Amino acid sequence: TFFSAVAVILIWVAIGISVNVAWPQLDRVANEHSVSPLPSAKVSPSLKAMRDMSEAFGQKNADNAIVIVMASDRGFDREAQSLYDALIHRLRADTGNVAFVQDVLSNPDVRSNPIAREQVMSKDGKAWLVSATLQGELGSPQSARASRQVNNLVEQTFKGTSVQAEVTGATATTTDMAAAGASDIIKIGIITVILISIILLIVFRTPTTALLPVIVMGFSVVVARGVVAGLADAGAIPISSVSGALMMAVLMGASVNYTVFLISRYHENIRRGENPTDALAHACGSMTRVILATAATVAIANLAQLTAKLKFLAASGPCVAIAIVVGFLVVTTLLPAVLTVAARFGKCMPGPDRTGRYWHRVGVLVVRRPIRVFAFSLVLLVTLATGMIFVKPSYDMQGQLPRNAPSNAG
Repeated sequence: TFFSAVAVILIWVAIGISVNVAWPQLDRVANEHSVSPLPSAKVSPSLKAMRDMSEAFGQKNADNAIVIVMASDRGFDREAQSLYDALIHRLRADTGNVAFVQDVLSNPDVRSNPIAREQVMSKDGKAWLVSATLQGELGSPQSARASRQVNNLVEQTFKGTSVQAEVTGATATTTDMAAAGASDIIKIGIITVILISIILLIVFRTPTTALLPVIVMGFSVVVARGVVAGLADAGAIPISSVSGALMMAVLMGASVNYTVFLISRYHENIRRGENPTDALAHACGSMTRVILATAATVAIANLAQLTAKLKFLAASGPCVAIAIVVGFLVVTTLLPAVLTVAARFGKCMPGPDRTGRYWHRVGVLVVRRPIRVFAFSLVLLVTLATGMIFVKPSYDMQGQLPRNAPSNAG
């Protein structure tokens, strides 16, 4: 049994390494294959109208637009005009990323027209702009790559000059939001692991036992990210820029729950006088069905997202479902193997039951006074839910970004 447990651990380690070495990383796959966060023109009348308008006026991808804002204390002097012309030339030459450039200031006749000039230049002449549309749909990987390339062109053109230039607009804001979300995932993951570790240490009161759910959680996330990345890269499942974050959040919570279920029953059996081998066998026999039912419920619920009209939402469903399946397999195979090896060295054993009497009294109270307990719980939940009164939905994408975000600076 001990050597079989070691073999199971080694197999899972090999799987974890293989899926992350053989296939690209999930972040890279999401950047290359992410679906657009916007609905298709078939289900969105406003987007359809925008597409029709752009085709009618010969401005391709009008919804996927950026605005390059330039400013100088010396105004639109010779240096500024030269830099402006160079930027226009570079944008028009980059047909792989730029679909259309709306150039107003290059034409002297238009520039001398006060009405036309005021559309792209401030009254004091110290700030001016040029708009352009990019290749691809707004929010798509192609659009994100084009936005980054335009940012590079702008930086190269105006670096070291007296003219300051920033890129803003819907496309730039969408790209900045995706970048900010990717960086936040790391912070959220670290904070989540720390909080879960503290809670588990309070519950189990043994560092080795408290660390075990965290290890299982981390291993589940690593394997799931590799599997989802491989399937998405092969085109077997859709993926969006938020799929990784949502998958990680759901999987981290689910895998810890499943681990705690199994370890708790294992400890209960040992406290009843069973040896570790029998206690683990009985725990797996009784809890695997419970964990399977829980995991299947979550997986099926997420697969239902495939019916969503918004592709960005629908793409997250399969990713989360696959991650839950991976978490179930890890908890029901790797965790028992680790517990078997740990028992060989006297680790992950239960401590004295210090909370059994407390929970027994709670159970007795619920049975004897169910109406009072229900009323108290209901009042408590309603009180906590009153915070929703202060929630104000916002469609201000720029307001959700940090102030120092490049698109906000523009």
